[in-house]
Amino acid sequence: MKTGPSGRRDKANRAGGKAGDFASSVSPSNELGAEQEQSEIDGMEDTFVEDIDDLERATAELRPLAEKVSRYSEAQGISGKTVTVKIKYSDFTQAMRSRTGTVASANMADVFDAASGLLATVYPFKRSVRLLGVMLSSLTSDQPSDATEGQPQLDLNL
Repeated sequence: MKTGPSGRRDKANRAGGKAGDFASSVSPSNELGAEQEQSEIDGMEDTFVEDIDDLERATAELRPLAEKVSRYSEAQGISGKTVTVKIKYSDFTQAMRSRTGTVASANMADVFDAASGLLATVYPFKRSVRLLGVMLSSLTSDQPSDATEGQPQLDLNL
């Protein structure tokens, strides 16, 4: 597995994924109507070559994850109400924390702010951190489905 300049390895958020894969719940056969919710998760996670003990460094490592999740979600025309952070410790135990907002978003600043706030709730870490993940769920599509596109609207003259 290749390591990046920060010494981390990209890893898919699903079993059997290849380095750099993005765990996506959007499939070509899954057509969503505008604002129709989807329960699957979009996310990225990184395994670190060296374990992390410091909250500041761990928070800095969340930024590229939030950027990837945001960039992918915006490119796919989806957004999510729930941000989840996955923390895997050096002994391979893990913790997950999530926060659900009232409005769906794929904005990088919103995803990063939520993720860094969630990470802070488990600090001080009980052990060194080996892996961090950021996921977006309670997904909605920002694009209308083919079924409703081009349908005439009834003018009720109200």
